[in-house]
Parts: sequence; C-alpha cells; structure tokens
Amino acid sequence: MRHPTALFLLTAIPSLLTTYVDAQTLFECKDASENVRFSDRACTGLVRAVPAPSDPVSADSKAASDARVQNDKALANRIEANRLATEQAARAAQDQQVQASKAAASKVEQERAQKSSSTSALQPSGSVFTPPNQ
Repeated sequence: MRHPTALFLLTAIPSLLTTYVDAQTLFECKDASENVRFSDRACTGLVRAVPAPSDPVSADSKAASDARVQNDKALANRIEANRLATEQAARAAQDQQVQASKAAASKVEQERAQKSSSTSALQPSGSVFTPPNQ
C-alpha cells in the first residue's frame, strides 16, 4: 500500500463525523388530536410544546446506578488485589528458581574444582625420576 495515512484519513474522518452527536433540546409536541411528535425544533402551530427533561433519571434509578458503580469499584479493587498477589507470587517463584540455579551452579563449580585438584595430585609434578647411571 503506497499511502496508508491517506487511506486511514479517508476511512476514519467520515466515521468520526457520523458518530458525532450534538446535545440538543428535545421537544415533545402534541397536536390537536393528541398525537405525540418529538423534534429538535420548538413546536409551531401546534397546541402545546413541552421541552423534554434534561435529566430524566429518577431517584430510584440513580440509587441503583450508584450501587452498580460501587459494586464495579469493589470488583475492580478485588481484581487489582488478585493481580498484585499473582505478580508477587510469580516474582517469589522466579527468585526461588534463580537461587536454586545459583546453588546448582555453585555446586557444579565446587565439584569441578574438587575434581581438578584431585586430578592434579595424581599427575607427576613435572620432575621426572631418572635412575643413577650404573
């Protein structure tokens, strides 16, 4: 693809424009035969125009919403605590594994040094015994 940025802009900008919603006043209009019609413009030539309430949330639904928010916060706190505990356990296991690896490496090094010292004791010291001339 030659121009990925141009393709992105051509696809992203129209979708952003279509998802933009302008907050406006909503009017509930009733005509003479009591048919209800909703509009973003004030009612004209009709019997009655009633602006829609700006916050149609009742006290009960607000209390229920607040309770859900509190439950969600408590759940998020439990999840975070669980995540932290899991990470701490993983770090402890990793530290334990590193210590075990170091101990094993140290043991191997000690065995190698011990083997090296025992083989050097068995080898001649460099001076060769020569019997006296007879």
